[in-house]
Amino acid sequence: MVLNKQVARYLDTNILVYSIDLSPKNRDKHRAALEVLRPSEKELLCLSSQVIAEFYAVVINSKSVANPLTTQEAIIRIERFLQMPNIELLSMSDEIFK
Repeated sequence: MVLNKQVARYLDTNILVYSIDLSPKNRDKHRAALEVLRPSEKELLCLSSQVIAEFYAVVINSKSVANPLTTQEAIIRIERFLQMPNIELLSMSDEIFK
């Protein structure tokens, strides 16, 4: 019997940021980020709450990005990421501290 086990891929903040960055100077990074966010059926993309918090902090900050999002736009983007198939929000277990 063959199991169809998914391979976990842990996403970095930069992948999320570049996936919404449409600036000409980051066009290649944008395309690469979109490719990462299109996993195969055997891949599971994992996000931590830290990565989500970092994404939010970066994309609303005009010192970090050329075209910052409003807080509402950033929240909508986060919700969209979390609704994508093959995306899993990792939770921290108390077991990690034992």
